[in-house]
Amino acid sequence: MASVQNLSDIGPRGLVMFDGQDYYYVSEDAWRKKGPLKDPAPGLLAPGLKEVKAVVAQLKAGVYVNLDRLAGLEEDPNPAHTGAPGPWRTSATNIVFEEKQRLFQITREDMTKLSAGSEGDARVLVKRGAVVASIPANSIPSGTYCVLVNLASLSKEPTGSSNE
Repeated sequence: MASVQNLSDIGPRGLVMFDGQDYYYVSEDAWRKKGPLKDPAPGLLAPGLKEVKAVVAQLKAGVYVNLDRLAGLEEDPNPAHTGAPGPWRTSATNIVFEEKQRLFQITREDMTKLSAGSEGDARVLVKRGAVVASIPANSIPSGTYCVLVNLASLSKEPTGSSNE
């Protein structure tokens, strides 16, 4: 994938991910072209996740984000440009977007590393501990305009236990 000249070109539902060391991105057009999941992996979403209306949830190999519940996110201006449904792809890191009752898988392999200094507002939110955020359009041309997922803010294993 060609490198973006301006991070705001990735679209309002484009993804910027921070893994604890580096920032990666995938444009909204790119993840939409892959299409929704035809058959999500068995056990992908925890039972009851939809009933509690979760915005974000940690998965075994990544993060689930419900775009329909994320405040401040603009509607997709062209939903017709979504690709045909496809199969679940095995990856160590997955971001699963839910939108209008469809699941979209974005793997680490779908993303491109951002060049240093290009992360804009995403860096500010990561430093403040955000797990997931919708970053609105910015009047500064180099501002970020995306959905941010900060994997580094999620613990690998639960700490402590109420049963001890």
